Amino acid sequence: MCRRPVFEKSADYFDFISDLFLTCGDMVGGYTQLLWLAPDHVHIYVNTDGRDSVDAVIRKLKQHSGKAIIDHFPEVSKKISNKKRRWDKAYFSETIG
Repeated sequence: MCRRPVFEKSADYFDFISDLFLTCGDMVGGYTQLLWLAPDHVHIYVNTDGRDSVDAVIRKLKQHSGKAIIDHFPEVSKKISNKKRRWDKAYFSETIG
C-alpha cells in the first residue's frame, strides 16, 4: 500500500490535529500528544494506564482522529484511496516501562 501525502501543507492542519490528539488522553486512560505531522503520517506520544493493549489504544486513536479530521477537513477525504479506512492498518510502537 502506498502512503498518500494528505497533509502536504502540514501548517494548515497542525493546530487542529495537535489539539485533537491532546483531547484523546481520557479515551486511552492517560495522555496523548502530537509529536510530528508528516505529509503522510503522524508521530504521537501516548502514555496510558496500561488497561488496554497497544493495538486497542491505536485502534481507538485512529477511529476517533480519522473521523474528526475528515469532519473538519472534508477535502482530505478526496486524497484517501480507501474511503472505509482513513488510516493505514500499519503502525509502529515502542514501549517503555
